[in-house]
Amino acid sequence: MVYGTVSEGYRRGGANAVPTVGEFAEDPAWQLYDADSVVNYELGIKGSRGQHSYTAALFYVDWEDVQLNSATTNWAFFAVQNGDEATSRGLELEVSGPLAEGLTYTLGYAYVDAELSADFLSVDPAITAALASDGTRLPGAPEHSANLTLNYTRALTGDMNWTARVDGYYQSSSENSISPSVRFAETLDGFQLWNLTTGVSTASWDVSLFAKNLFNEEGVTGIYKEEYMGTDPDQNYFGNGAKDVISLPRTIGLAATYRF
Repeated sequence: MVYGTVSEGYRRGGANAVPTVGEFAEDPAWQLYDADSVVNYELGIKGSRGQHSYTAALFYVDWEDVQLNSATTNWAFFAVQNGDEATSRGLELEVSGPLAEGLTYTLGYAYVDAELSADFLSVDPAITAALASDGTRLPGAPEHSANLTLNYTRALTGDMNWTARVDGYYQSSSENSISPSVRFAETLDGFQLWNLTTGVSTASWDVSLFAKNLFNEEGVTGIYKEEYMGTDPDQNYFGNGAKDVISLPRTIGLAATYRF
């Protein structure tokens, strides 16, 4: 099956909690930000060869009034503001099928080129220089990502089955911020996450042992840097809020389900 899709969507606007009077006053232009919208174009193919299925798709996303995380001019309060335009284009691939009796696989890959398609200007009229230039890579958007799942099922006795599943996810490096400022900019390393589940099941109950993030990978997806949220008063922030946004640490547990 060959298919094509054109779809539209939007995200509501909102308000930033920044003061406009007093010692910490910011320009009133920071108070509100508008809705942003996208038009998505996709062309793909789905099919199968024997017992194996495949999907391939090309996409192009045209993004208007893009909402981007920023910081206010005077005191660097966290704020959202609208940029002009951005685009995201790439491809997605997936194949799945059996490898042996009881053993199946799913393998996926995605490439994404996400960048500004116009200069990013501050909403503060006092700032005339571009905060980021046309062609700057969008934050939090790795160029490459991949996933793998292996699932093995074996009949034991009666209606009892044993299942073992391993799944992994990988993403390449990404950018922390759209801003080139040392207070925000950081290239975040790529990482991989692996999960493992094994258990037995019948028609009426399931019991499984699982391990999430098996190798305890940090998986950093964002940083509030020391230069932005440290303890130096010159940074215009009171108290240390520096931190990394990380994936779920290694988590091991037991799950049970009973159907009645």
